[in-house]
Amino acid sequence: MVTRIALVLLFRNFIIAELRDRNIQWQIPIGIIQDRRDEVTFTGFYYSVQILKQIETQTFELHTPVEYVDKSDSYKLAQAICTSMSNGVFALFGTKSYRSQDILTSYSDKFHMPYITISSILESTQGKYEVHMKPPLTRILRDLIFAKKWKNIFYVYDSDAGLMRYQELRELLLQNNTDQPVHIKIRRIQNIKQAHDDLKSLDSQELRSTTKQILIDLESEESYAVILQQIREVGMNKQNYSYILATQVRETSKIVN
Repeated sequence: MVTRIALVLLFRNFIIAELRDRNIQWQIPIGIIQDRRDEVTFTGFYYSVQILKQIETQTFELHTPVEYVDKSDSYKLAQAICTSMSNGVFALFGTKSYRSQDILTSYSDKFHMPYITISSILESTQGKYEVHMKPPLTRILRDLIFAKKWKNIFYVYDSDAGLMRYQELRELLLQNNTDQPVHIKIRRIQNIKQAHDDLKSLDSQELRSTTKQILIDLESEESYAVILQQIREVGMNKQNYSYILATQVRETSKIVN
């Protein structure tokens, strides 16, 4: 077995050296499934592709055919996946949401097509052939709650995806902390731009002398900016308030101060 592996590696190195000597590049097609609303999200990916092309010693080149689609439309999303696979792509790259996860996982598993995503999705919904570039968010939230020793939490969310993360987080907390359970009160924000009354109602549920432990899980980075501004406006940014933001973008933390 070891001999076979050595021969394969030797053959691979020979081919790469031969291609480099002849100035030949392999072209590797990676299908991009992009919602037009995700243009900012894909900026980093396209920048990395351009940097890769500038490496003179690189023996392969990424070809990135793009299929633009509204990922909330399951039929059009399925069409885009099929069109991309018909072009002979090695893998698919894109985002994943609560609405699109079933279609993407089904096609990826059915056709053994790797799907590389920059989204942080529920661990329980990850397919066999999916590669997540972000760690499972619910496990991070669980560890933060344990590290901060929070026992009574307000969970504020604004989408079905947030509700699913809450349910998965609750199961993780029960599995790992049965002796001293964490109590969570949930509240869904219906209109993120007018959440003052929701915040005041949440604030009135506890005595003002106690520390409020609030976990905020929102659908977009813009929503965090909006809700944090309203937190300041209703006076919930004082010393006796503690927050966890369910996002991996550091810039949002600047708004709290």
